[in-house]
Amino acid sequence: MYEELGYKVFNLGSSGQSPIQTEVLLNRYLDKLNPKLIIYEVSPKVFASDGIESATDIIANGELDYYSFDMAINLMHLKILNTLIFRIYSEVFYKKTQIPLSIDEPKRTYIKGGFVQVDLKEYNPLKRIGNWRKKEMNKKQVEAFENIVTMAKNREIKLSLVQVPFTKEEYLQYDNQSFNEFISKYGSYYDFNQIELLTDKKYFRDNLHLNTEGVLVFNKQIIKQFKLADEQIKY
Repeated sequence: MYEELGYKVFNLGSSGQSPIQTEVLLNRYLDKLNPKLIIYEVSPKVFASDGIESATDIIANGELDYYSFDMAINLMHLKILNTLIFRIYSEVFYKKTQIPLSIDEPKRTYIKGGFVQVDLKEYNPLKRIGNWRKKEMNKKQVEAFENIVTMAKNREIKLSLVQVPFTKEEYLQYDNQSFNEFISKYGSYYDFNQIELLTDKKYFRDNLHLNTEGVLVFNKQIIKQFKLADEQIKY
């Protein structure tokens, strides 16, 4: 949809990614990518995250550099340290620059540009673990996020913050009023959960993820919100 409008788009996200990992990736690649616009996904759950899941992913599969070691020391978690040690071992003894991810799973296809397509038609709710409403924001995540905002500002890159659609039940698990007030202080922010159309479960494969049809509807809303297309173009 974006290519048809003349835009080049890349998704720099990974599973469970928090601001700490986003800062690492931007430190590595922002100057190379040099985007005109960054659309940054934010949510209360992400800011309460410890970032362990994504840190192990990025250390195992990304570049092994200063930022990998800095993140591991900053988070100081046994699982992350074990992943870093194993990655160093692989580099030294097997000369591997990357430990491959298993993308070729049933009903999952990697699409060039940073997108994994999941071919699931029916809605399957995720079982919730714990109560995220009681979790406070992780100070390390807030600090990393503020660094990202400064990074974009210093490079004069437009940064737009969005909260992507969740199911209505999921969205109501959080104090979104307080979160929206907090995040709005950092710049342009839009909560797409305010669009009633996108709360319908027919657009979701589970509580947190849109299905293919939902992605198409969401893209139309992104294009409309950020005025990426002439109003005469019908999407």
